[in-house]
Amino acid sequence: MLDTKKSEKNFINNLSIESFRNHQYLEIITKTPSIVIYGKNGVGKTSILEAISIFSNTKGLRNSKLLEMIKVDQEMFCISMNIQDGNDIYSELKSTYSKYNKTRKIYINGKEKKK
Repeated sequence: MLDTKKSEKNFINNLSIESFRNHQYLEIITKTPSIVIYGKNGVGKTSILEAISIFSNTKGLRNSKLLEMIKVDQEMFCISMNIQDGNDIYSELKSTYSKYNKTRKIYINGKEKKK
């Protein structure tokens, strides 16, 4: 059973998105577990959520092909995030995809995760 008190203390404290959808580069840094993302239609709010969802399944929340997620005229995307738990332990997750060699790589704390 999930310990909800413990999981409430876990949060993303840094998110970096490069060449993903309509974002050339975006970095979000926060010190609190809750943030609000707002803006006009078409500015990339859902793309931020999709970038986070890349780590939970292979196709993101829109169920798109990885190739479709690369910003136009770019060769790859890179998404990284730092997760902080309630004990101030940090984990870094990173995902990249290259359209030329059609390769996705996932890194956990700097080490490539092998399939």
